[in-house]
Order: sequence, then C-alpha cells, then structure tokens
Amino acid sequence: MKKTAVLAVLAAIAAAALLSSSDDSRRDVTVLEIGGSDDGRVELVPVDAGAAGPESLAFDAAGVGPYVGVSDGRVLRWVPGERR
Repeated sequence: MKKTAVLAVLAAIAAAALLSSSDDSRRDVTVLEIGGSDDGRVELVPVDAGAAGPESLAFDAAGVGPYVGVSDGRVLRWVPGERR
C-alpha cells in the first residue's frame, strides 16, 4: 500500500514538472527591439560581472551624456565616435 502511494506521488510530481517545463512561460513577455541608426548599425556593450542594464538614463545640466546606470551600481557614459 505504501509503495503504491509513493509511486502515485512520484508520478504526480513528474507529471507536474513535465507540464510546467513545456509551458511557454515567455508568451506574455514583450520582445525588446533595439532600433539602430539610419545605416542599421547597433553596438551592444557587454557589461561584465553579471551586471544588467541600463536601469536608468540621464543627461547632466550641460546636456552631456547620456549616462546609464547598471545593476551593480556603476554609471556609464556614452562617448560618440569612440571605437574599441
């Protein structure tokens, strides 16, 4: 009797795991589309150490920037024309 109950519980757990893994969990998430300049070039800058961003965007009083904050606390500034 105990063996049957244990097998039934394991089967239920396996079925739940299978059903939840096949569910398209991203169906309600909007896809981010990044627009480039007129020539279609876009440069994505990798942010190391697991940081994500940008979380915020700002310009200073002189209109310099944009500055972006990333999740690890750093503030990055875009420098036009700079190539790596």
